[in-house]
Amino acid sequence: MRNIILVISIVLIFFLVPLRAHAQFVPNTFSLNAAPETPGAGETVVITASTPTTDENTLIFTWTIDGITRNDLSGQGKNRITLIAGKIGVITRISVRARRVSNQEFASASLTIRPANLSLVWHAQTLIPRWYQGKALPSARAIVRVSAIPEFVVSHVSLKPESLIYRWSFDDEEQVLAGVGEQVLTIRTKDFADSSHDIRVVVEDVNKQIRKEAQIFLTTTEPEGNIYLKTPSGGVEFRRSITRFSPYANSSMLDFQFEPFFFPVATRKALSYQWQTGQAAVSGSPQNPYLLTIQTAGQSGSIPISVTVNDNDPFVPGVFKSFTLDL
Repeated sequence: MRNIILVISIVLIFFLVPLRAHAQFVPNTFSLNAAPETPGAGETVVITASTPTTDENTLIFTWTIDGITRNDLSGQGKNRITLIAGKIGVITRISVRARRVSNQEFASASLTIRPANLSLVWHAQTLIPRWYQGKALPSARAIVRVSAIPEFVVSHVSLKPESLIYRWSFDDEEQVLAGVGEQVLTIRTKDFADSSHDIRVVVEDVNKQIRKEAQIFLTTTEPEGNIYLKTPSGGVEFRRSITRFSPYANSSMLDFQFEPFFFPVATRKALSYQWQTGQAAVSGSPQNPYLLTIQTAGQSGSIPISVTVNDNDPFVPGVFKSFTLDL
């Protein structure tokens, strides 16, 4: 009889223990994730309660935002909510409780959203005319400076950019520059035009309360240039480049100037200029080789004029421009 009771007891333990374990809700992992992790002001944020070991449709989620229970966001299977981030410096505290429909056992998680701004601006050290209102574009083998401009606020205090930690990555190289106050990354572009560069930075405060990432892609272009009329009274007539030109009045002398764009040099004199009128090679001004003076006395008809401009660097492509002078 004692043996029978012992066998029955073992059988009951065998079946009851798994049943009780199944009724418990102790997930291996339960966490909140925000995308993006650090939004900008007014940016849409998706908050997800991750339950990898449990089907979220079997759980009831109760969401609380800044201490207020949000019944409109809560319910069975509602493991994801969407919010609009506040202003820079205004934090949002989010928490969630998850329990099974069958009982009151629950798990909880929380996070804090701290909006911040991070922008990247770049400046290519390529040649453009002084009158040009556009931006200097990067060409092959150009120096480009990329600056990070963060806007971080903690406890109503704006953090100084020089006090933050910067980690820069460039193409396939991780952390090419890292440290406190390293706001600027200087790079040299590749050896050929139409190449692209991937530049990334992660910025965070020393207490790791705010972490923000930014990324830009730079594409290099080829150098360009145009020929313009230059007059004693008006200077370079930059409103219209020349492809064909007829003097408005009898002039014994005409000046034409080549204006280079996006060469990776500091000055126009760092380039070489090969002018040609008709079939003859001519030189520009000794002081300003980019300037060609044509003596029109005794000449008539259509004269083809051209210039070939090159950098001393063989990897940088040259520019050829021409126009027709009608006398």
